[in-house]
Amino acid sequence: MASSNERETLPSHIGPYTIEGILKKGGMSLLYLAKHPKTFEPIVIKVLSKKFLSNKEVVSLFLKEAEIISLTDHPNIVKLYDYGAWEDGLYIAMEFIKGITLRELLNLQPCSVRRALDILLQIAYALCHLHTHQVIHGDLKPENILITADDKIKIIDFGIAKILKEKTVLEGKFIGTPIYMSPEATKGPQELTFQSDIYSLGILAYELVLGKIPHGKIVLSLLPKGLQPILKKALQPIMEDRYQDTVDFIADLSDYLHSEHIEEDRHGSDYFFEVYEKLESFQQSLTPKEPPSWQRCSINMRTNQSFGLYGLYYDFFELSDFYIIIAAEIMKKGVEGLLFTTMLYASVRALLHDAHAPDLFFEKLQNQIAHNFGETPVRSAVLFIDKETLKETFFSSSDTFSLTKTQRLLLAMNTPSSIQKISNESQMFDSEKQLDHILTQLKMSKEFPSKEDPFLLINIDFS
Repeated sequence: MASSNERETLPSHIGPYTIEGILKKGGMSLLYLAKHPKTFEPIVIKVLSKKFLSNKEVVSLFLKEAEIISLTDHPNIVKLYDYGAWEDGLYIAMEFIKGITLRELLNLQPCSVRRALDILLQIAYALCHLHTHQVIHGDLKPENILITADDKIKIIDFGIAKILKEKTVLEGKFIGTPIYMSPEATKGPQELTFQSDIYSLGILAYELVLGKIPHGKIVLSLLPKGLQPILKKALQPIMEDRYQDTVDFIADLSDYLHSEHIEEDRHGSDYFFEVYEKLESFQQSLTPKEPPSWQRCSINMRTNQSFGLYGLYYDFFELSDFYIIIAAEIMKKGVEGLLFTTMLYASVRALLHDAHAPDLFFEKLQNQIAHNFGETPVRSAVLFIDKETLKETFFSSSDTFSLTKTQRLLLAMNTPSSIQKISNESQMFDSEKQLDHILTQLKMSKEFPSKEDPFLLINIDFS
């Protein structure tokens, strides 16, 4: 948990970028949330910790990482904006990616074979781009791959990457993640080749398809039959026996993905995984991805409902007299939570004809919940905004939802008790920055919900 002193010493600027909070503290660096001065998009600033500034080896690695990312321009590789020196050291300004690591995804849920292969192909295309620019990643693993809600991947962390034929300050040292390292990589970074990345990609493929880490023991017979020869070639202990080019790996994987053999290889659990992924997609269709554009109201929203099946429902409605924001948490997860969310989705729409009377609408909504959901706890909140006067009327069945009466309105679900204090602190920011500031501060507290628990933040700025 970050202390108040840490928050007070947060730099206001790093280079030309306005800093809004700390995202993560690593062993050798800090990640800050910032805004791009021209596009105003959120970005990440990676700063080398002060204690390493006198270490020439670490400084060289830090600058080399920025140089390597600057060589790339690919949708599956994190984008570099800038890097250089500032008054307290060195920084790298990079793209901010809304998503979770591939490791977190694998911990949350298994992948169907088709989804696993789609993810693998994206990683392979990114590797192909790197190799074309003579770059070896050297540390390919789920922790260094981010995945967004629409299953787009981004490779990150080029801390030990190298440009082919260039010497590295790490020569002779053991560095990397043993499970994903090729046999030659264990001898030191100087032995890394393109085939080393392909070996790591093979381990990733094994883990994605089977849902478990091999821990040094590869049993190819556990894999779908058509995939076995592909991974057998990718995982050959001798470099010369592996794929010599990522393009060949991509070709074989694509051929298998689009062949009839993939259907022949399917087993019972894979059908279940595909159904689960379809349910996950359906769940996301029940709630808007972006808040609406309403006259005289600017709305911003943050939620973590991207992966898994949670009982979280929210929506926005514009009627003749009112703007309406509805949010609810059904205290069930999995398929049962989705079923109840669907029922609530239908109930709300059926009741909209009574929305001209806020009290009556909320009363009927609570009656519907009591009648349809039985003993399943449901926490709900509804905010009415009069379109003419902008007067707000707020209803909540639980103190889990709060409406803070600060400079702006903030509807919060499943957030800690400190939300009121943090939202008061954030009044100096504009509407969107306010949410980013609140989220940053919450993530540094021990009270913040885990990735398995949904949360929702909505604020409304009246003009």
